[in-house]
Amino acid sequence: MSITCGVPQGSATGPLLFLIYINYVTQASSFNTTMFADGINLHMSASNVRTLQRKVKDEIQNIDYWIRVNKLSINYNKTSYIILNRPKGDTAIFNISMLRLS
Repeated sequence: MSITCGVPQGSATGPLLFLIYINYVTQASSFNTTMFADGINLHMSASNVRTLQRKVKDEIQNIDYWIRVNKLSINYNKTSYIILNRPKGDTAIFNISMLRLS
Protein backbone atom coordinates (compact mmCIF):
# COMPACT_ATOMS: atom_id res chain seq x y z
CA MET A 1 0.00 0.00 0.00
CA SER A 2 1.40 3.42 -0.87
CA ILE A 3 1.57 6.19 1.72
CA THR A 4 0.06 9.46 0.51
CA CYS A 5 0.76 11.69 3.53
CA GLY A 6 2.73 11.80 6.74
CA VAL A 7 6.24 12.20 8.08
CA PRO A 8 8.59 9.29 8.80
CA GLN A 9 8.93 8.74 12.54
CA GLY A 10 12.45 9.44 13.79
CA SER A 11 13.43 11.66 10.88
CA ALA A 12 15.50 14.79 11.56
CA THR A 13 12.87 17.07 10.02
CA GLY A 14 9.91 15.18 11.53
CA PRO A 15 9.29 17.48 14.52
CA LEU A 16 9.43 20.65 12.38
CA LEU A 17 7.16 19.19 9.72
CA PHE A 18 4.74 17.98 12.40
CA LEU A 19 4.53 21.48 13.91
CA ILE A 20 3.93 23.05 10.50
CA TYR A 21 1.26 20.46 9.76
CA ILE A 22 -0.50 20.65 13.14
CA ASN A 23 -0.14 24.43 13.59
CA TYR A 24 -3.73 25.19 12.57
CA VAL A 25 -5.34 22.85 15.11
CA THR A 26 -5.39 25.89 17.40
CA GLN A 27 -8.07 27.40 15.14
CA ALA A 28 -10.22 24.26 15.20
CA SER A 29 -11.51 24.77 18.74
CA SER A 30 -11.50 27.08 21.73
CA PHE A 31 -9.04 24.93 23.69
CA ASN A 32 -5.90 26.74 24.78
CA THR A 33 -2.99 24.81 23.35
CA THR A 34 0.65 24.04 24.12
CA MET A 35 2.52 22.38 21.27
CA PHE A 36 5.56 20.15 21.57
CA ALA A 37 7.85 18.56 19.01
CA ASP A 38 5.64 15.48 18.77
CA GLY A 39 2.37 16.31 20.49
CA ILE A 40 -0.04 18.87 21.84
CA ASN A 41 -1.69 19.68 25.17
CA LEU A 42 -5.20 21.10 25.23
CA HIS A 43 -6.27 23.26 28.20
CA MET A 44 -9.66 24.59 29.25
CA SER A 45 -11.21 26.11 32.34
CA ALA A 46 -14.75 26.60 33.60
CA SER A 47 -16.48 27.71 36.78
CA ASN A 48 -17.75 24.20 37.58
CA VAL A 49 -17.24 20.59 36.54
CA ARG A 50 -20.54 20.21 34.67
CA THR A 51 -19.82 23.25 32.51
CA LEU A 52 -16.28 22.04 31.92
CA GLN A 53 -17.51 18.61 30.85
CA ARG A 54 -19.98 20.12 28.35
CA LYS A 55 -17.37 22.48 26.90
CA VAL A 56 -14.71 19.76 26.64
CA LYS A 57 -17.14 17.36 24.94
CA ASP A 58 -18.05 20.00 22.32
CA GLU A 59 -14.43 20.97 21.69
CA ILE A 60 -13.25 17.35 21.42
CA GLN A 61 -15.80 16.93 18.62
CA ASN A 62 -14.31 19.99 16.87
CA ILE A 63 -10.77 18.61 17.28
CA ASP A 64 -11.86 15.17 16.07
CA TYR A 65 -13.38 16.67 12.93
CA TRP A 66 -10.22 18.70 12.22
CA ILE A 67 -8.05 15.63 12.75
CA ARG A 68 -10.11 13.50 10.36
CA VAL A 69 -10.20 16.22 7.67
CA ASN A 70 -6.42 16.60 7.91
CA LYS A 71 -5.79 12.83 7.81
CA LEU A 72 -4.26 12.64 11.27
CA SER A 73 -4.95 10.26 14.13
CA ILE A 74 -4.83 10.34 17.91
CA ASN A 75 -2.96 7.76 19.94
CA TYR A 76 -5.68 7.18 22.53
CA ASN A 77 -3.32 5.02 24.62
CA LYS A 78 -1.25 8.16 25.25
CA THR A 79 -4.22 10.48 25.77
CA SER A 80 -5.40 11.45 29.24
CA TYR A 81 -6.92 14.32 31.18
CA ILE A 82 -6.55 15.86 34.61
CA ILE A 83 -8.73 18.28 36.55
CA LEU A 84 -6.84 20.88 38.56
CA ASN A 85 -8.31 23.05 41.30
CA ARG A 86 -11.86 21.71 41.47
CA PRO A 87 -14.14 24.38 43.01
CA LYS A 88 -14.82 23.70 46.68
CA GLY A 89 -18.06 21.77 47.17
CA ASP A 90 -18.29 20.70 43.48
CA THR A 91 -18.95 16.97 43.67
CA ALA A 92 -19.99 16.43 40.04
CA ILE A 93 -18.30 13.50 38.34
CA PHE A 94 -16.25 14.40 35.28
CA ASN A 95 -16.65 11.76 32.60
CA ILE A 96 -15.36 12.28 29.09
CA SER A 97 -15.16 9.63 26.40
CA MET A 98 -12.11 9.95 24.20
CA LEU A 99 -13.12 7.32 21.70
CA ARG A 100 -12.94 7.99 18.01
CA LEU A 101 -16.00 10.06 17.16
CA SER A 102 -17.74 9.30 13.88
